Amino acid sequence: MALYIPPSDYIYPKAVDDHMIKVNMKYHDVFDEHYPYLDKSFKFRFKRFWFLIIFNCIALPIASIRFGLKVEGRKNLKKYKKVLDQGFVSISNHVLFWDYMVLQMALFPRKSQTPTWIVNMSSPIRALYRYSGVVPVPKTNVAKVKFAEAMNTVIKDKKWLHIYVEASMWFNYVPIRPFKKGAFIFAYDNKVPILPIVFTYRKPTGIYAWFKDKEPLVTLRIGELQYPNYNLDRAHAVEEMKDRCRNIMIQMAGIESEEQNQELMKLYSYNTTDEPILY
Repeated sequence: MALYIPPSDYIYPKAVDDHMIKVNMKYHDVFDEHYPYLDKSFKFRFKRFWFLIIFNCIALPIASIRFGLKVEGRKNLKKYKKVLDQGFVSISNHVLFWDYMVLQMALFPRKSQTPTWIVNMSSPIRALYRYSGVVPVPKTNVAKVKFAEAMNTVIKDKKWLHIYVEASMWFNYVPIRPFKKGAFIFAYDNKVPILPIVFTYRKPTGIYAWFKDKEPLVTLRIGELQYPNYNLDRAHAVEEMKDRCRNIMIQMAGIESEEQNQELMKLYSYNTTDEPILY
């Protein structure tokens, strides 16, 4: 399993879960306990139906071609189809601006609900995010309860919930960063498996090598289902599953060990000040 590290002149945030993108905040909606985190209204479902036709027919193929997408592990989607049809949580690293479209293309025709940074839902394209299945993560504890209820409903409805467990997107970053535990709580509480997925890179070849600004090609690796250990209490089971899935995904990324992962992290430049460097 070849490990390709694309050249990068990015300066990454000091904190491993901090954001490196700048969002043009055009809207300032209130994401409180009254917000429809899982909108089941006829109006929303009607708009989303037609949006997804365009999204699936145009955006997804373009994303696939744009990054020379290769998918490894499709056999696992077939192997576990009956299980996945009962609802599941998938997790992945977050290293590509279009990774959501690439992910949807790889698992087509399934469509996910995916939590996102609340700031993304203030951008001019917030409607496109919403109709594609993106859900804002609120800030207040009361609103977070409603958000969690909506995400649990996704699973109970036997649908697909995808979570970027690194919390923020870092362009062209190869090492696997520490994980947040939300995805594993949802899996434990709903007694469903985790499907680990890893974005990896390949060196541009063929027609892709002709371009001056060469973006790396993308391979998506789909792993084996992972289940919570119900012999442990909830807190320890969530922590154990989080650590287990991260170790598995490090291996899926072509990285031999946590030690090598740490060494790879030293290859990059990081912001050493308190001033944000945004792209």
